[in-house]
Amino acid sequence: MDDIGIRFLEKIFKDLYKENSVKRYKKDKFSNIDEYMQKLKRVTEGRHKDYVIKLLTSYYVIKEENIPYNIDKAQVISSHKNSLSVWINYLIDDTCSYPMWVKYWVFRSLIKIGTYDEVNNTWQVRSKKTLSPFIDFNAEALADTVFIVMKYVNKKEINDE
Repeated sequence: MDDIGIRFLEKIFKDLYKENSVKRYKKDKFSNIDEYMQKLKRVTEGRHKDYVIKLLTSYYVIKEENIPYNIDKAQVISSHKNSLSVWINYLIDDTCSYPMWVKYWVFRSLIKIGTYDEVNNTWQVRSKKTLSPFIDFNAEALADTVFIVMKYVNKKEINDE
């Protein structure tokens, strides 16, 4: 796998190598992350796609018990499922040519983004009680972001534009 990408993930997600699904390979932390990325690549290709979508949406979509009683639970859950499914479908589609480490970074970042705080001009961290759907998918904005990150990771000059 891409050694530079693995090192990027290790830098961004400092405890990634300690997660049970990663440390189970019982090698050094970089080899474990690499093995995990290879496993994710295999699982997200071919016949496992529907299972991956179902598993991720069931895990990351807000649970009914975390929605206040005076809110339309079905609407909130539906908006979560729909907004997350768009991202997942894109990232595991055969035509998405990003390396697995990029897909992993995008997804892990996505599930952390909560609502936008206009007063402080920042994004809040998503919690299990965040009612807003996942951020809107925009393939062009994602491609621009990934391009900049990949240039950074590969230590190429980045233009301010």
